[in-house]
Amino acid sequence: MRRMRCVIIVCVALSLLAGCGRKQNKIVEDNAQKVAEAFNETDMDAINETIFGPDEVKAVGQNSDTQSETEKSREGVLESIFRHVTIEVKKTTDRTIEYEITAPEMRDVFAGLDFDKTNMSSDELLQMIKDYAQNAEKRVETVSLSYSLYDGKPIVNYKEEAFINAITGGFLDAYKSLYAEMISEYEEGDQE
Repeated sequence: MRRMRCVIIVCVALSLLAGCGRKQNKIVEDNAQKVAEAFNETDMDAINETIFGPDEVKAVGQNSDTQSETEKSREGVLESIFRHVTIEVKKTTDRTIEYEITAPEMRDVFAGLDFDKTNMSSDELLQMIKDYAQNAEKRVETVSLSYSLYDGKPIVNYKEEAFINAITGGFLDAYKSLYAEMISEYEEGDQE
């Protein structure tokens, strides 16, 4: 009889733990799906809040009073790339969220541009990047992000370089290479 009670108690405890685990996993899945939907709908407010957090977005938003309506409505570089990005939640575990990200291949966006010889305005550069993103081949990448739970909510570092590079189609790498090249040219010019 005593064994039977112990078995029943263990079974009840395991089922309660399994139920809690399913509930937590459902919260994580729902949160991950909201992130995917923000990108799939190019909801820049939600994307910015996902990557930077609500406090940083509010701080930047406070400065937007000085922007003209034209500047506020003008589509930026990232938004022009995100218009061509789709994200799918592949799976969630008790520690990670796995996303499959399809984005325009942007690693070579600056290849062949000679900024010393090219007199390109910022608007022309933005248009070039938009056109490139629209016509680029797609790349598919799987990114796994770890998370922790705080007050029952998943905390995920969406600023992770692998995620940022995937959602920008490698634009981050292209920009870093361009910047390093410009610094190198500047240092070489300084030595002459």
